[in-house]
Amino acid sequence: MKKKQKPVEPPKSARWMQYLEMVGDGLAAAGKPAMITMFGLVCIWTVARVMEALHGNPVLDMTLTNWFGLIVWVLLSVWMTGLAVASAREYKKIDNKKAFWFAWALLGVIVLLLSFSIEGFYNASAGLLALLAGSPETSQQNLFLLVKFHPLNPLLAFNLIIFKLTGISWGIESIAPFVWSWKALFVFFVWSCALGIVLLMRKDNWGAKAFHLSLAVMGVAALIVFKSIHKPTAEILIVFQAAVPMLLLFQVLLFYASARTLVMDGKGKPAAPASPEYSTSGEHQQDGNSTQRTIGLPPAAIRLAVFIVLILPILADLQGRYQLSMASARIVAEVSENQAPASQKMVAVAPISVRSGPAIGDDVLGILPKGTRITVTDEKFNWANIGKNRWIPVKFLRPLTPHKTASS
Repeated sequence: MKKKQKPVEPPKSARWMQYLEMVGDGLAAAGKPAMITMFGLVCIWTVARVMEALHGNPVLDMTLTNWFGLIVWVLLSVWMTGLAVASAREYKKIDNKKAFWFAWALLGVIVLLLSFSIEGFYNASAGLLALLAGSPETSQQNLFLLVKFHPLNPLLAFNLIIFKLTGISWGIESIAPFVWSWKALFVFFVWSCALGIVLLMRKDNWGAKAFHLSLAVMGVAALIVFKSIHKPTAEILIVFQAAVPMLLLFQVLLFYASARTLVMDGKGKPAAPASPEYSTSGEHQQDGNSTQRTIGLPPAAIRLAVFIVLILPILADLQGRYQLSMASARIVAEVSENQAPASQKMVAVAPISVRSGPAIGDDVLGILPKGTRITVTDEKFNWANIGKNRWIPVKFLRPLTPHKTASS
């Protein structure tokens, strides 16, 4: 009788490749559910923050904020990783690989630039929430920070419009030193006109390119008219300055859309995918006479624009609150450990913002919850110092006596 042969085990390298393939399958399959779940949580966060602003009572405490922030960013990472895995698998189906890489590289540049301006999106959303809460001073402070430190944020125009509609002053006296000059704005709009003409040389996305050129021409014409009538004031110039980041975003998205279109032109048309189930971007090419859709590419320009204008401010607010809650927990722990005579002990009668200096315009370092016991080391301009570069308003403090505990 013949001896039974033992099955040949695959080498370790092959087993590792199978394992990595399974992980890739899981990430590709989890991409879309992660995206849907993330957007659901973002909607819940938005409703909670709006209700907080309208009614003045906190809905999400520090613990919930921490979990919200952690889960949302994990889901965002899973979604982007799944999209990258699917695109890597479809790479061999793309003929115009240079355009493929250019589109992804341009998306990477956009994401990098947005990551540097995330604080500007936080200022924009915080200013709007402060308007809902009936706090015009806080709104003006966030608008000031937006103009001074993030003048190229595309939400600047939206904030200015909301301020006007609600009858809140822009505080033009404080932001006037940071408004661009007429000459700088004129040069930008003339450059945009020249760029618009160059972009029209390619026929793809012709309607969007023509609209961009018309906006640039109207900007140049309006600047000339205002300058000929009277020297433009800071209030007029800030309106033109708010249009600059919108036009810049428009231009970047036009380049981005053209790069994606190149993949579909001529030899750049991708072959029909053998396994479309891996396309977490939700895009594939159909057979027959049906509409051809791109595969293996980053999201469309219109989706990216919606994400930047609507979703990113919410994510920025979530990240800002997450960082603030983490910093607040550290400050509360350090403040509680301070030992001092009873005469210097105070208790917070409301949630208090801890700032880096004795002024409302200084940076917010954290928030002390109501009932926190505090050691005051110094007072200046109705502000109490509770540590190095930590100041809180005196009006929210009461002396801590044997008959008044933190729970009171």
